[in-house]
Amino acid sequence: MNQDIQEHFQNIREIIRAGRTGALKAVNAYALSSYWHVGAYLSQRLTENTYGKNVVSQLADWLKQQDPLLKGFDWRSLYRMRTFYEKWHNMDWSYLQSNKLIGNQSDERLDTFEKILGLSTPKSFQMPGILTRLSWTHHIEILRGTQSDEEMLFYCNYLALEEGCY
Repeated sequence: MNQDIQEHFQNIREIIRAGRTGALKAVNAYALSSYWHVGAYLSQRLTENTYGKNVVSQLADWLKQQDPLLKGFDWRSLYRMRTFYEKWHNMDWSYLQSNKLIGNQSDERLDTFEKILGLSTPKSFQMPGILTRLSWTHHIEILRGTQSDEEMLFYCNYLALEEGCY
């Protein structure tokens, strides 16, 4: 095979790889957005005492019964989603915003989540885009292994930089 053809093949290979990488990032972003909104929903209902504490276990059992193929929504994971939402939602993002490390992210699914949550001010429930740059496993480790907001922001920013996401 001549050099010119190999170069074209290499270009096509890079296009395929870029497409796969983009698809994986999109899947991760949608999954994290779902976890964020599940966490927001549970947080709101538990804070308002709309639900009792046992309802999360009941929800996990119900989800398993209704959709046995749905994985990753046991009671522990549901509580992690609530923690994920509450910790990051209450974060002071001013440092990262002032240094242009994050901006205001828009989410076309916001209207749907607003209707489900019954909120009049959905922007307060919007997930900062930087969070989608990390895997769910990274988030669990950050939530589990840090003791302050500053540490959480540091590792979020550090891992996003390590992954080459900026």
